[in-house]
Amino acid sequence: MSNSVSTRRKSVRSNRSSKSSRVSSVVAPPPQETVPDPTPVDLTKKLTTEFFESLLGTIIVGTTPLTGDKQNVDPNQDVDGDFKIIFKNGNVYEGQVEHNLMHGKGKFRWADGTIYEGSFAEGYPDGQGKIVLPDLSTYEGQVSKSFFHGHGVFNIVSTPILYSGQWRQGRKCGEGWLLYAENNWYQGEWREDQKHGLGFRHYPHGAAYHGNWCSGKPHGRGWMVWENNDHYTGEWREGLQNGYGEYTWGVLNGDAFFFTNNNSYEGNWTTGKRNGEGVMNFGHECGAKLKGTWRNNDKHGPGLMIGGNGLTSERNPLFENDAPLLLPQLSTTRLPDHDSSEDAKNVPEGTHQNDHLQPVPFFSDVEDIDLDYWIEMVLRPCKFLKVSEISTIQIKNVARGGSVCSADSMSKVNYVPSVNVHVCPDCPEPSVSKENLPDINHEARQLKNLLINHLTQLRTVYRVYARGGNVLVRMFLWQLLWDIDLTEKEGVPLVTFDEIAAGHPKACFETTHCPWEPIYFWQFLHALLGACCLSFLNGNKCEFTPTSGIMYYLFKDFMQRLMSNVGRFRGHCLNALKDLVPISAVYSLYRSVGEPHRVADFLKHCDLSGERVAVPCYETIDLDNQHKTVVVLTGKNVVNLNNELQYKVSCQRRIEGSSDAGLGMSVFKCLGRKRVLQCLSNVCPQIVKDNGKFSLSYRLSFIEFYEAFLLLAREKVGVGEEAHHAPIVNRESSKRRIRPPKNK
Repeated sequence: MSNSVSTRRKSVRSNRSSKSSRVSSVVAPPPQETVPDPTPVDLTKKLTTEFFESLLGTIIVGTTPLTGDKQNVDPNQDVDGDFKIIFKNGNVYEGQVEHNLMHGKGKFRWADGTIYEGSFAEGYPDGQGKIVLPDLSTYEGQVSKSFFHGHGVFNIVSTPILYSGQWRQGRKCGEGWLLYAENNWYQGEWREDQKHGLGFRHYPHGAAYHGNWCSGKPHGRGWMVWENNDHYTGEWREGLQNGYGEYTWGVLNGDAFFFTNNNSYEGNWTTGKRNGEGVMNFGHECGAKLKGTWRNNDKHGPGLMIGGNGLTSERNPLFENDAPLLLPQLSTTRLPDHDSSEDAKNVPEGTHQNDHLQPVPFFSDVEDIDLDYWIEMVLRPCKFLKVSEISTIQIKNVARGGSVCSADSMSKVNYVPSVNVHVCPDCPEPSVSKENLPDINHEARQLKNLLINHLTQLRTVYRVYARGGNVLVRMFLWQLLWDIDLTEKEGVPLVTFDEIAAGHPKACFETTHCPWEPIYFWQFLHALLGACCLSFLNGNKCEFTPTSGIMYYLFKDFMQRLMSNVGRFRGHCLNALKDLVPISAVYSLYRSVGEPHRVADFLKHCDLSGERVAVPCYETIDLDNQHKTVVVLTGKNVVNLNNELQYKVSCQRRIEGSSDAGLGMSVFKCLGRKRVLQCLSNVCPQIVKDNGKFSLSYRLSFIEFYEAFLLLAREKVGVGEEAHHAPIVNRESSKRRIRPPKNK
């Protein structure tokens, strides 16, 4: 029965992975131009023909002055002044004439109703003028020798088409803006009536392209976003993706501060299709990725699959025609040494004789993570009791940090410390007994069952702290650890937590301290288990613990604490004061000090350590000028489609004569060392020692730096009508609403 269930489960996983791999083959084609670019070639031909005829002397009707008595003038006579010229074909000119040629200001009216009014030179329209066609379409701008030349606006009245920009010899050339219809336009460079150079194209249904053009098609480096929020950044050739590029699909459209786990491909392209080497992210909560090769948009050839929960598979070939290659399981017996063996010939390339091949690990159950690492971390410094000598109630007491043994029962305790265990000097000499060794597999089974029981609650917590997105980042994970008081009750520094979590080799964290690294759900489980272990070890280093179930009860107690504190959102940097400053700029400032850095470094850059820190030249704003200028931005922090931080500015104002321009963190010097340390202690209570002194060696994570930076800025500027020396708000008073400073 169990075998059949296992077989069905593997079949479902295989079908699910195969379907997912084929979905990734869909690539949206670039939008096609449905409206041709307008060009007034016929009108230019009309102008040049008429005025060329006038120069040849084909005018046979005489001239009459515009003022005075009407009289015929000999057409062969050299005349100057204001005249009205009537052409044989019915066209009429009224204006200035010089040496029998239209020259100066005038109006030319064709027999079909077309009118040009403006400047003339040597018989040609030349200079500034306006043309009105019979259908009332107009051109207004510069002309040269009867051609549209220079800057001009061409409006076709019967359609919404309008072009405003540069012309050259009757063709669009240079910078210009062409409106095809509502929400359908192009702004950029032109050459010979075609888009050529750098430009931005907005298509009618919301798609857009920004980048280089050649002969009316995307060509070179460019970025395109489709109406469904798919987007591509990379190389183009004749309107198709060609070369290296990054394509992302399944993107959430949100103008907010959250991150998304998207399907993406980064690699080589040929004529709009994936070809060659690349890396694909499948956009699943397990963080499955593939580094391999593609052929005509299909996964084909060797590859390395980093699947669910950090499982990996590297084969040659791994895929064939976009489907995982299911290789037969090889025998574990050793093959003969001679190379002519038929068995040796049948071994697939890139495999070994004793390989036990498994299906490509696209997805795995999130609870199937490596738990042994955390269990050993807890059991390593513990002294193990016989199960018969301790009750379940006492085990729960251990999970809450209580003592399980009295001094009278010390002689009855047998425990087996590991090699790296910290042995209490007051404890008796250990008597080794194999009966008391903990069963790691049993501990792992118990803990896994507990994770499965709480999986729904843990997913809810994950979604809450993802803040509307579908992936959590380390910055939001820090917020959760704040909310459950990990940094206060147990005094665990966030930097230490990061290092412990990243130390698990199968947790697969790419960085240690980057606040914007995505934390997938299975990595989130690792992070919670690491927090649980640190919480226990920091408060229970020498307590006696049982031989069975300790990690189960520890995490069960941790879950109760977690669920009772979820959603508190303590602090202000991700809440009330989130949009006070561009968070990307603050992160750059943080990294310039150090990632992470000590409290002593923070004080040093505030010029409160007695050692002056030179302000970098790129942070100064006209320091030699007595009147310094500061630009104050107001807006909100958002995450764009590429998961990049962006400050969306709503307004900005300039402050002249500011004394704080270009000082960086030195602006906090006026608050004094004591007040800065007081603010830091409110954010990080661990920096205050038992004797009341401050630990300057404490390392600050970015969220702690950001929180302290905002509170110090608020303290310096003041809020509303509060005095400049108002007390700093403690992070404990989270119920009190803190408003950003008002613009004065």
